[in-house]
Formats: sequence, structure tokens, C-alpha cells
Amino acid sequence: MRPRRCAKRSGCTGWETREGYAQTVQDVMHFLEGRDEELARRLTKEMEEAAGELKFERASVLRDQIQSLNKVRERQKIISTDDVDQDVVGVVRQGSDACVELFFVRKGRLVGQEPFFFDRVAGWSDGEILSAFVRQFYGKTVPPAPEILLSEELPEAELTAEWLATLGGRRVQMHAPQRGAKREFVAMAEANAAIALQNRLLSRDNRQQLVLEELQRALGLPGLPNRIEGYDISNIQGTEQVGSMVVWENGGLKKDDYKRFKIRTVAGADDFASMGEVLTRRFAKALEQGSVLPDLVLIDGGRGQLNVALKVLQDLGLDYIPAVGLAKQAEEVYQADSLHPLVLDPTSPSLHTLQRIRDEAHRFAITYHKKLRAKRTIQSVLDTIPGVGPAIRTSLLKTLGSARRVRDTSVAELAAVPKVTPKLAQRIFDHFHPPPPREPQSTTDCYNDGSLPAQEGGDST
Repeated sequence: MRPRRCAKRSGCTGWETREGYAQTVQDVMHFLEGRDEELARRLTKEMEEAAGELKFERASVLRDQIQSLNKVRERQKIISTDDVDQDVVGVVRQGSDACVELFFVRKGRLVGQEPFFFDRVAGWSDGEILSAFVRQFYGKTVPPAPEILLSEELPEAELTAEWLATLGGRRVQMHAPQRGAKREFVAMAEANAAIALQNRLLSRDNRQQLVLEELQRALGLPGLPNRIEGYDISNIQGTEQVGSMVVWENGGLKKDDYKRFKIRTVAGADDFASMGEVLTRRFAKALEQGSVLPDLVLIDGGRGQLNVALKVLQDLGLDYIPAVGLAKQAEEVYQADSLHPLVLDPTSPSLHTLQRIRDEAHRFAITYHKKLRAKRTIQSVLDTIPGVGPAIRTSLLKTLGSARRVRDTSVAELAAVPKVTPKLAQRIFDHFHPPPPREPQSTTDCYNDGSLPAQEGGDST
């Protein structure tokens, strides 16, 4: 048997046979399944046999493995006097974040535990969070234990239990215990989940604070940029020019504050003038309504686009708001008081944050631009249908809500639109759903089984 390299990629210079590797995998599986006593007995027997055969190096390796196994077993906490296999799942939440802690109990011993984190779960019940966890975790070929203890009952618990039984090849019982020892096990998981979630939130807050401080230091800002607004312009060959504003606040994108602008005063493709219009409309309205202002304005572009932004802010008396431009090609940062662009470390979290905001502004602008183009296309198509004028076109779009709905709706729905007659509804439908072309008829007759056509006036055989 030709030896093979050990699968371990670092810190290993030994050799391993196919059989030896398979045995190692089997040992790991036995350990994770809680069958460590069986594993310890086998290793001890192999060590004694190796020593008896004077294979002292092999015996030494086995001895170290047994000692390591015993140390791990000592650290494992026996949480049940019953010889049971259980998965214990506890959930806690804070705001829109949640943590699910999973305990692996095998043969009554806690052999492992792991936290799993969820964000943006505001409005979810604990049961819904646990249901999402169960689907994701056990859906990755992880066999469930025969019994799963949960903080809360799952929605559609019976269907979930049937699905788990299919995965595990045996019946799986799910319980949300309210009292007794099993409830204590779940409470332990919940306590660990609370600690893990708190540590994660503190770590995330610390990372966000470090990014803010790095941005303030790198860009020379007067304060921490807790709110950053990113702007971009999109057009293709000067048509359907639009602008976008996205918001990054307290470490994340705040999509509820996004705004989009259809350019009104600029003819043709003029990104500078379009940017000026967008910024003027945004900040003039903010001053009028007394709405929140950003700590930093980020422009998708270089020196030219930045100069437009600086002039708008100055004209509106808002020149105290810092503004920078981030150019795509070299990822250079342009600032008001520097002739030369700032080059940030490519691995810098502050640069990654600016890039993320810039790219999101670009995505948002492109999405709006495509929507307007699609709407204009369907409008021009409607104008080619006899009997459809501006009034009916407006009625169609207003009633059905979108250009795509006009194309995909039925004749009956079209006829229900104000000002659309049944005859016109059929005409509109036929325009978007033309009948398939007819296949040309063959000029020769075909006969099965080589038979011939009957002669006129005679009997066919």
C-alpha cells in the first residue's frame, strides 16, 4: 500500500495510509457521537499491543492520544444521569438581533456547544427564529438527535418533526419543556446564548467605533461620521437621467432613508449639472423641513463631481458639512482642501466602508434608471396600439400599477380598467400575445405503413 500524505495542511510532515485515515475519521465520529469510552478502550488496547510488540514510538503516540482524550472528557459536563442523546436549543434576543445556542448532548454528556447569530429579526417570534435555525442547521446534512429540546414550540412543529425524521432515518421528538430537568437544560443554553449575543454586540459596536474613528482621522473630519450620505447619477446616452441618495448610519445601510431623483432641469448627458440639481433639491428641502443632515457627503466621482457638491453646499450655507469624492478607477479619495487625492490602504476598513456606500449609491441609481427605461419602453409600445391614446395609457398604468402588469394581465382584467372597452382590451392583449405562426402545409400526402390512398370510386384495402 503506497502511503498518502495526511490531509492536514499545516504542521504535519507524516504519512498516512488510506486505512489509517479512514480509522481517524471513524474515531472522530465516535467522539462526536459521545462514544468516547469505546474509543478510549480501543486506544488503550492498541497501546498495550504496540508496547508488547516493542513498537514504542507508536505506543507513545497512542498514550498521548489517550491523555488528550481524557482531558477533554474531564472538561465535558455531565448534564444528565440518563444515557440519552439530545440537542438542546435556546434562543435569546436583543433588539433586532438574536442568538441561538446549541448544546450537543451525547450519552448524557455535553460534548459540544455552538452559538448561531441572526440579525434583522425584529417582529419575529422566538418560535419563528428557532424554526429558521432548525431548517438551516439540519438542512446541511447534520443528523438530528432523537430528542430536541427547544425554548419555544415551533410553528408547524409536526411537519418539521416529519422532515427531521426523514433526515435522521428515525423518529425525532421535539419538546419545549416548561419545568423540570429538561427545562433547566434549555435555560443553560439560553444563558450561554445571552452571553454570546452580548459579546457579539459589544464586539460589533467596538468595530463600528473603530471604523468611525479611522474615517475621522483619515479624512480629517471635525467629528465622527455617524451618518454618511452617498450620491450618484445614472444615464445612458443622455436619456432617463436619475440620481440616487443612500444612507449609511451607525454602522449599516439605512434603506428607509434612501431617496431617488428624476432629473428635471438638465437636457442631455451632463453628470455635473445633474449632480448639482440632485444635491440642491435634497439640501434645500432639508433646510425647509428641518430634517436630519449628514456628517459626511460622499460623491461617486472625482474632482469635478466633488467641486459641484462643494458649490451647492456653499450656496446653501452648508459648507460646514464635509464632502469627499471617491473615484472608481484608482479608488482615490478627493477632498476639498487638498490638491492631491488621498490613497487609503486597500485593506483599510474605512476605505471598504466608503466603497460599500459608493457602490450602493451606484446600484440604487442603476435600478431606478432601468425601471424608468422599461416604463418608457412599454409606454411607447402602448402608443403603437390603435385606440390607445395618452388618456387610456395613463389609465392602464394607474390602474394596473406597472408596465409589466399591462403586458401580463388577462383580457378580463384589461376590460375592467376605466376607459378600456372589451374590444380594446382584446386588442391590447393580442398585441402582447400574438398567436404562434402556422406551420406551412405539406404539398404531398403522407401514409402510414407504406399504404396507398384509395382510388376514387373504388374500395380501399
